[in-house]
Amino acid sequence: MGEHLGVVEIIENCVSEQQCDNIVNQLKQLNPAYWTDRSLYSTNPGIDGSVGTYTSLNDAICPPELLTEINSVAPKITGHSAPMEIDETIVNHYSPGSYVPPHIDAVTFTFAVGMIMLESKEECFAYWPDGRKETKVVVPDKKGTAIILHDVRTVHEVMPTVGDRYTLIYNYF
Repeated sequence: MGEHLGVVEIIENCVSEQQCDNIVNQLKQLNPAYWTDRSLYSTNPGIDGSVGTYTSLNDAICPPELLTEINSVAPKITGHSAPMEIDETIVNHYSPGSYVPPHIDAVTFTFAVGMIMLESKEECFAYWPDGRKETKVVVPDKKGTAIILHDVRTVHEVMPTVGDRYTLIYNYF
């Protein structure tokens, strides 16, 4: 298990660097038509109503071989009585300047959210341990690190990115 920081758990070296590189290389080769502009479709509005600027690839349209590989590296999360199962898999891609405003994920029947950082580039993921009442905590990207939100109501954001950035997102039930 990883380091618990309240509602957040960080697991370093959850995925090998080689696996991360392999997934990123495959993602970069995908036809742009696979990606959904999240500022236009399936928006994830911030707590202030603003909308981010990033693209995503969901499991319904992801090529099956790539989805199998992505799901094979998903963190194992244990619920109260059994391992949780993946309900939805999403890949987020951020171009330079892309961001997701502070938000709470709009998910139903999701009991945890897992994220895997595929590159070691930036310090742009942040969360607030107690809503927006406390200082935000910034988690640097480290290739292969998983971040688990054990409370899906955790306010979190992706601050504007400097370069291209890919993350894997898993919604668990």
